Amino acid sequence: MKELETKYLLAPGKKPGKALRRLQQDLVWAGFQIQPQSTRIVHDVYFDTADERLRNAGWSLRCRHKSMALELTCKQLAQSTDEGLFERREIEQTTLHDAPDLGTLEDGPVLELLRRYLPASAKLQPIFSQNNKRASYRLTHQDYPRGAIELVMDRVRVGEPERLRYVEFEGELKQGSTDLLARCASVLEAQPALARSRASKFHRGHFACSDTPLCGGGARHLMTPDDDWVRLAANYFHEQLDCLTAYETVAYEGLHNEGVHQMRVATRRVRAALRTFRSVLPKRAAASLAQEARWLGSVLGAVRDMDVHLEQLEAYRAQLPGSLHDTLSAYERHLLSQRRKARRCLRNSLDSRRYRRFLSSYCTLQQALEEHREERTVSIRAFAHHYVPHRLVQIRRAGRRIHEGSKAEAYHRLRIRIKKLRYGLEILDGPYGDELAKATKALRRLQNHLGDHQDACVAEAELSAYRATKARGRRERRAFESLIRLERRRAADLRGKFRKDWLRFERESLKLGKLFSRF
Repeated sequence: MKELETKYLLAPGKKPGKALRRLQQDLVWAGFQIQPQSTRIVHDVYFDTADERLRNAGWSLRCRHKSMALELTCKQLAQSTDEGLFERREIEQTTLHDAPDLGTLEDGPVLELLRRYLPASAKLQPIFSQNNKRASYRLTHQDYPRGAIELVMDRVRVGEPERLRYVEFEGELKQGSTDLLARCASVLEAQPALARSRASKFHRGHFACSDTPLCGGGARHLMTPDDDWVRLAANYFHEQLDCLTAYETVAYEGLHNEGVHQMRVATRRVRAALRTFRSVLPKRAAASLAQEARWLGSVLGAVRDMDVHLEQLEAYRAQLPGSLHDTLSAYERHLLSQRRKARRCLRNSLDSRRYRRFLSSYCTLQQALEEHREERTVSIRAFAHHYVPHRLVQIRRAGRRIHEGSKAEAYHRLRIRIKKLRYGLEILDGPYGDELAKATKALRRLQNHLGDHQDACVAEAELSAYRATKARGRRERRAFESLIRLERRRAADLRGKFRKDWLRFERESLKLGKLFSRF
């Protein structure tokens, strides 16, 4: 059967009971009649093969105990439409066994689907579990006498031990016209405490409990130094688009900080690739994409900065005496408020025409590269022979000018140069993975070191601005003075340790420069 739903997440910091009462009130004003149905605890376990054949085929398998039987449900892994609706196929079957097994499962629609995608020898294993406290209501409307919607509020906890917690409001059309569900969705859309869902419970749970990234490189690692440079460009841009689209839903919903981080990294890599591949890119398409990527990076960066500041709060509490812990409460509320604003801007941006224009520019550039993919330009080896030694010389000159007394801006400029070099070397990782390994490792360590230094400088500036404009009372100002000194000392310690990491990188870079000079 087909399932049609509209789903909305409760914003962080909002109270579920208050949001539910506001929603019920607005539904009544919109002409709905509400009948409470039940409140129950639902325990679900999702199964797949070790190599995730079901997920790769676009299906999930959920097992739920009901009475004396086990209910098996296969659902299509559909994302939300532009209208915010989830439409997908759902297949159910019950069994008396404790777990699904292809060899012992009774004949039925679920077994038929599993046999379609899995070999007879496949072993199904649990991939994650979730507990859900579900309150359900039946909605009807006088304008749709034959229609009915099941409205539920789900308080979900994923994993054992717990990896993720969230609250979701879900309206499922049980019978009647889709116009009835659209009217319900319009009420949900207007709720200030709710934000439109982009993913299913399976997608969220899988991402929270999986140790593997949503996307990864593949095509570019099959290339050799003798392959054409334009082919490497086509492969690399395709890979970064995969990464952007894979993490877009996670970033939009905001339940995992990693979504914004990975999408921001992919955007930076795109910008670096536009500079690296500029000799083979159409100028107009590249310029348009660079402008839109810069805009998207700034929107993602605003959210990421707040995430980093909030993650630092626990370290601040550990450094302050217990009598001053309460002075950080107002600062935490300030950061959460700033984060909510930044997240709202991000959601609006990802829903905007400008973001669609960014994707359109990306596709235009990819299409141009694909059209010239078979043309011979310059080999990867010829490009690397010039690019790698030249960039390494530039970095070494810049790094040798840095000393412990250099200003923070000098360290930051070097960090940006190093980041661009690292992204450039990552592009060559497929054809030259072994040769680049040691230098890339040293470069990553150095970049992380300079990143920690920049975080300390930014944190000091943020704390100083808050103390000057918002801190109230002598106790609060004294607490922030201590934290400002803490970040200042952290930055100074990192500057003192910079030279050791720099010398390690310089040794590896000299070896790498000589190696590529011989190619």
